[in-house]
Amino acid sequence: GKLGGEIYARLFNAAAEGLAETNPHVQIGGMSSGCFGEDFASQLTNYVDYFLRDSTAHIDFLTEHHYSGNPVRFAADYEIVSAWALTK
Repeated sequence: GKLGGEIYARLFNAAAEGLAETNPHVQIGGMSSGCFGEDFASQLTNYVDYFLRDSTAHIDFLTEHHYSGNPVRFAADYEIVSAWALTK
């Protein structure tokens, strides 16, 4: 997870810098990885943390990506990530 989060941050940051050069007014969303499985807390601390730590300067808002499952759980996970990120 740590390596994946760090690599994703490098790619995200490069894209964000390129977008900012093209249009300084563009806002860029960063991932929150809602509900990667039953152990959401581990995904948060073992993957998302590394991405957010390395990309904070480039993120204007968090994005949520889910494709199936319980919408209430995804909404709760998003609230957890938002509160967690704000405390970081």
